[in-house]
Amino acid sequence: MRQTNWLTFLKDRVRVENEKTAARLHFLIEQSYGMLGYFPVKVPVLPVKKRAEFILQHL
Repeated sequence: MRQTNWLTFLKDRVRVENEKTAARLHFLIEQSYGMLGYFPVKVPVLPVKKRAEFILQHL
């Protein structure tokens, strides 16, 4: 379930779940979107400019 291209996991005032719970939530949200017929494109971890180019290519 753990992706290798995730950003570094950091807990803060807003993100209170641990890494295992966050990964499970991610899986469940992704699964729910699929069940509803949506298949979001995963934006890879890249420098900002390349990430923006990736997004523009997938609009």
